[in-house]
Amino acid sequence: MFPDKVIIYKDGRLPEGWSVRDLMAAHRSEPHNPLIANAFFRTGMIESWGRGIEKIADACKAAGKREPTFEFKHGREFSVTFYSDALITTNITTNITTNITTNITTKNAIGETRSRIIAIMAANPNVTAT
Repeated sequence: MFPDKVIIYKDGRLPEGWSVRDLMAAHRSEPHNPLIANAFFRTGMIESWGRGIEKIADACKAAGKREPTFEFKHGREFSVTFYSDALITTNITTNITTNITTNITTKNAIGETRSRIIAIMAANPNVTAT
């Protein structure tokens, strides 16, 4: 996460001989796993395949945001960069940081409580829960 963008990386590859430019142009779909794509289609979870990139770009434009950029590097690393207002991204980063800090603090407090209980039990084997 950055103040003005979020980059999502995925290990993967494009169909043989394709480039990111091919993804952005009209093209015939070549699902990486046709069996999974067909299962999603048959259950109604997707209406078609081969339009995901176009739909992502359209959703960003409809929200008044810059179109995302798609990159493919080193034959295996695919990334999508979403651009946003600095304030929105900063708020997301702040919320994530707050949640992580809260979780760590809570886990530490629970760990301290458990340690004290074990110490009391070790000192007095006859101690009960009450």
